[in-house]
Amino acid sequence: PSASGRAILVGTLKQLKLESPKLSAKFSATGKSRKEAFIIKSSTDRLILTAETELGVSHAVFALLEKLGCRWFFPTKTWTVIPRKNKFAITADIFDYPKIPSRSIWYQWGFIHDEANGYKKSMQDYYDWARHNRMASSFKTSIGHIWPKIYRENKVEFDAHPEYFLWNVKKKRFETAKVNRGIKIDTFHPGVEKIFKKYVLAYFKKHPNADMVGTGPSDGYMTGLISKTNPKATPSDIAFHGSNVAAKALKEAAKTNPLYKNKFVGQYAYADYSDPPTFPLEDNVYIELTGGFIHGKLSYSELLKVWPKYVKQMGFYRYYSVFQWNHDTLPGGEGANVVQIRKIIPSLYHEQHAVSICCESGNNWGLHGRGYYLANKLMLNPDANADAILEDFYSKAFGPAANVMKKYYEMFDPGNDPFICQNLLGQGAELIRKAGEMTKDNPEISARIDDLKVFWGYVMYRWNYEKASLTKDKAAILAAVRDLCTHAYRSRFRYMNHWEAIRQQWLGGGGLKLPEWKNPKTAHWKGLPDYDKKGVEQLFEKVREVFPFQKIKIKNFSNDLVPISLPKSKNTVVKQECGIWQGRHMMWMYSFGEPLEITIQPNLTGSKKATICTLKNRDGKILTIERRKPNKQICKFIFKVPKPGLYQVFIDNRFWRLCDYNTTTPMVIPTKKNYLHHGWQTPTCFYVPRGTKNLILIGYFSNDCNIFTDNWTHIVGKIKKSKNGEIQSIPVPEGKDGCIWSFANVCVNKLWFINAPNYLGYSPYGMMVPKELVEKDGLTVREVGE
Repeated sequence: PSASGRAILVGTLKQLKLESPKLSAKFSATGKSRKEAFIIKSSTDRLILTAETELGVSHAVFALLEKLGCRWFFPTKTWTVIPRKNKFAITADIFDYPKIPSRSIWYQWGFIHDEANGYKKSMQDYYDWARHNRMASSFKTSIGHIWPKIYRENKVEFDAHPEYFLWNVKKKRFETAKVNRGIKIDTFHPGVEKIFKKYVLAYFKKHPNADMVGTGPSDGYMTGLISKTNPKATPSDIAFHGSNVAAKALKEAAKTNPLYKNKFVGQYAYADYSDPPTFPLEDNVYIELTGGFIHGKLSYSELLKVWPKYVKQMGFYRYYSVFQWNHDTLPGGEGANVVQIRKIIPSLYHEQHAVSICCESGNNWGLHGRGYYLANKLMLNPDANADAILEDFYSKAFGPAANVMKKYYEMFDPGNDPFICQNLLGQGAELIRKAGEMTKDNPEISARIDDLKVFWGYVMYRWNYEKASLTKDKAAILAAVRDLCTHAYRSRFRYMNHWEAIRQQWLGGGGLKLPEWKNPKTAHWKGLPDYDKKGVEQLFEKVREVFPFQKIKIKNFSNDLVPISLPKSKNTVVKQECGIWQGRHMMWMYSFGEPLEITIQPNLTGSKKATICTLKNRDGKILTIERRKPNKQICKFIFKVPKPGLYQVFIDNRFWRLCDYNTTTPMVIPTKKNYLHHGWQTPTCFYVPRGTKNLILIGYFSNDCNIFTDNWTHIVGKIKKSKNGEIQSIPVPEGKDGCIWSFANVCVNKLWFINAPNYLGYSPYGMMVPKELVEKDGLTVREVGE
């Protein structure tokens, strides 16, 4: 209290003696979020911050501070904003609680722990950020891959009973722990059922305040394994039966012991057990559906609709950052994909009634910080205004450079399909330079720009490593690795990159396999302190030398495509296999009124996924959806069309290729700025507009390859091997513009034409081009019967 009698009262309802039946009912109405609900109430001389729990009180304090302008964008002091205020006024009362009760953004590969205080510091910084931003859980889920733990706690019994394990059909043996460290358990065996019951009851005796116990399978798949006890059981049946048995045991025990009341059994819907089982699940079984590694019969979109019919409550596991996939460099993973985050979290809450969202992430805030911050805000309140949250981030973090930094973040947002190449990186570095210039007189904001300049140092060193790896020069590669690791280690406490992932995964067994470099005692990367201001500027000058700012005029073309007429050879109509594609891809096809036919060979990597083919009109309206079972070796789709014209056809399968393609069928596949396709390409066509002097493209190519015209007989140029997406310029010979060109026998990862239409075809006679080029280039539109 002040001398005038004014006071801010902070404490639980009990501590402040404010308990009442009315308030109890108010808190009870929040359901599973009750532990985190809070009240901020003002009067003439009192401001009360209270809740039923200390966690709720903490939320009240930081909600008030946020309302007063405090921000904790990233988990360091540099990214903390504390405004200076002589006074403040709170007039409206607030009662709030998290709409999603369990929220987690956690670090794959953990905290820094290669020195005395590294682990404690990085861990404390993370938990401080979580507390300041109210990232917590009223309802604590426990999922995980638990079978190995159950085995270890019952090792003697398991080892004495090989029949407790799944049966390997091919090798005709039980997959005991001696032959399979993955621990694959036959949950239908009566002995195993008893172990599961005993395990969950003992768990809650030891952890009486826990909400849930995990009982799910070990990581990996059950391919080729069956239950000898129940040979007809599916992988999902095997995975969920143990959890179901455990859930029944808890409900039975709760009848006589309140300790087991309202307790849940949790496991993932994942891998080849992502589908629901063939039997009903107990209402205290909790499922967390993963956002990747879905290898059951149903697609992820189908699972989103099906699973809520099987369980009363469920959560979702998202892969925001997996170092093995994005290597901490641009454009990043799902955690950087704000375009997607702002759609998915509200959808999971409103449509699937998400109780939890668990995000596997990394300590890499230079890459994913904006996304982590927004995701946490939306998990607190899925109806929050994402635009307002982002504008607040830009303005408070970057002040006068807010608009520049907004452009920067949106440029590299994976949801905007950035083509990561030297030119785009040059544009990004230029925006960082411009932001630094605009904020140089503001030390607090300038320090944040410095952090991002240090992040760009990592981008540069990773780029240099990728270039060195193409040379296969071991000395050059090790020098690039040393530069990268020295940089990442000395700047590790800025948390721009996930040092522990680099050290453990990349230097360790999963990446470069340099154990002597992984070990801090024998490391080549120690010894240098973090960068000072001058060092940051010197580093960034190197960045700009590697990624110079280049102005390139990009020509844009419409998707108003028409088939063009070309002189035919005698062997025009042939059927061929075409390329290898990954995931969901769209094709443009043209019908003169006849049905559209598409034949594909799915599941080229052996995984059994259903194939879904969707027909849309040119404007994207769905006309037909057809599905083929996972065991189909060849999938043929025939779509009747309402009228002649242009249509979109979407193929959704993990790895697939077109086959039996009639080379006169008008069809093109748009190139993508992100991942394109795998495998060695069959002859692939594209159109070079008339008047083009130099064909300019950016691509990731596995090897040098020739470019042809005149039915693959005349070489007009060469594409160079590239792993970094350098700009390539190919002179156009006289008379070879306004023609169909092609390439073959190369593995293309990404491809983008700067001054040509970004559509690939598999036959010059089936090519389509944007309509505006027909008149401009003097082309002939193909007619019916040609």
